[in-house]
Amino acid sequence: MKLLKFMLFFSLLLAACQPATETPTAIANTPLVPTPKAAGTAKATIAPTATSTPKAFIPHSSGTDPNAPIYIAVKDQLIVNNSLTINTVTVPQAEFIVLYKDKQKGGLHGLGQQIIFAAIPAGKTNNLVIILSQNLNPGVNVIGLPGTLVDVVLQTNASDPKTIVEVGNKIVGAGFFILSPGSGNPSSIFSTATPKP
Repeated sequence: MKLLKFMLFFSLLLAACQPATETPTAIANTPLVPTPKAAGTAKATIAPTATSTPKAFIPHSSGTDPNAPIYIAVKDQLIVNNSLTINTVTVPQAEFIVLYKDKQKGGLHGLGQQIIFAAIPAGKTNNLVIILSQNLNPGVNVIGLPGTLVDVVLQTNASDPKTIVEVGNKIVGAGFFILSPGSGNPSSIFSTATPKP
């Protein structure tokens, strides 16, 4: 009987010591249709800013003000249940959030191959889950994504990179790593609020 009480106490103690997990509150839903907006001629360039990364995952964001009317924050992450999670997205009107592979050329970071897109509603959305089986570019193999630097941008038209949303002549976007299981944290944080060339 003492052993049973000890095992029950020990299992409760272990359960209490487990870290809390975030519960997704929104799942990207494709039927939303954003209001079209005049297409710009933005060329996406993303300049990396290297800083040390502490052990906890830090959200990479499109700006310093999380209460801004247009904002993206995302953490480096593993693919979990065939999905990725955008921590926070705030937009004044329905838009598309589009994920691209980062493309490095001449020391600059730019948008490479489109991975996936998801429609997002106007307002603030926390823990937006993007399921990788919906709207996935047919040329992208999910198995090859771990270890990839990904650029997240807002667009008014999911299939047209010229409709990238800008604020103050800066592209609204953030970069994050899709981690490989057991890889730990990357050594850099990328800031993507970059002046348009």
